[in-house]
Amino acid sequence: MGKLIVGINSDDSIRRLKKRDPIFCEIDRSEMVASVVGVKEVIIFPEDTPERCLAHLRMFGKFPAIVVKGADYIGVQLPEQGMLDHLGAKVVYFDSFYEIHTSDIIKKCQASS
Repeated sequence: MGKLIVGINSDDSIRRLKKRDPIFCEIDRSEMVASVVGVKEVIIFPEDTPERCLAHLRMFGKFPAIVVKGADYIGVQLPEQGMLDHLGAKVVYFDSFYEIHTSDIIKKCQASS
């Protein structure tokens, strides 16, 4: 059985991608993800895409057979797709596990203020 390694964007990459500060800092997010049953390792990557993180995993013989992306990536050309295709990794799209989205938290906070 393989081990579940989860890569998450750093705070700086979220600021670049979303043009706002993250709601939860990278340490808190990594601890939340690490607490999910089955997760063996969490990697915080500073780049805007996971290509370099995947290359690092490949270098250490940990390249994934399956890569999970959020459902919001369905139909989007992934920057890492070439690497995934070359190594035969399958991409699976997954909607929020707990049906909790940060954007919903922001909307609720704005509505209550």
